[in-house]
Amino acid sequence: MVRQAEVGLTKTMLDRVKAKFDLRPELLIADAAYGTGPMLGCLVDRKIAPHIPVFD
Repeated sequence: MVRQAEVGLTKTMLDRVKAKFDLRPELLIADAAYGTGPMLGCLVDRKIAPHIPVFD
């Protein structure tokens, strides 16, 4: 899967869980494929602590 698509799908998943269950994770653990600037920025903006290796 394209890395940018994974970022978009993760954002969608977080939005849907918030809308349906009124839940927001405090942290998100993922592999290095999610360690991009846009993904990390999205999590920080949502006040979700990223536990993700940073992709160089």
